[in-house]
Amino acid sequence: MIRTVTFKRSFHFGGSEEEAVVLRRCEASSTIDLSFPFQEDTPNIELGIAQAMDLRNALNDLIGEVLALPAPVTELFPSTRVSVADQSEFSALFDRFPSDSEGDKQARKALTLASGVLGLPLGAYMR
Repeated sequence: MIRTVTFKRSFHFGGSEEEAVVLRRCEASSTIDLSFPFQEDTPNIELGIAQAMDLRNALNDLIGEVLALPAPVTELFPSTRVSVADQSEFSALFDRFPSDSEGDKQARKALTLASGVLGLPLGAYMR
């Protein structure tokens, strides 16, 4: 089993770079391998189960116990009486009124009201 945690590493002189920590547990092994794959000069770290539990407990002590968060909704178009093709076409209508002119604002407001009546989700790109 492999788990990956990504994070941004900031530099003192400005900017940041995306980094990752990879955790691996082999079925036949009683250890957890901890790796920083983009840090070429950092060796892999092998933790016994007790050490891995100590790491978890230390994180819980620092940030408070965090239970598993609910998985984000990955369904782009939730179930509705409107077909996926029609939802896509409806979403495209927002692109026809891109400016901040009064007419475009009113059109987007009308589309927003219509989406509420139809029970369609509004993404950030449609507002």
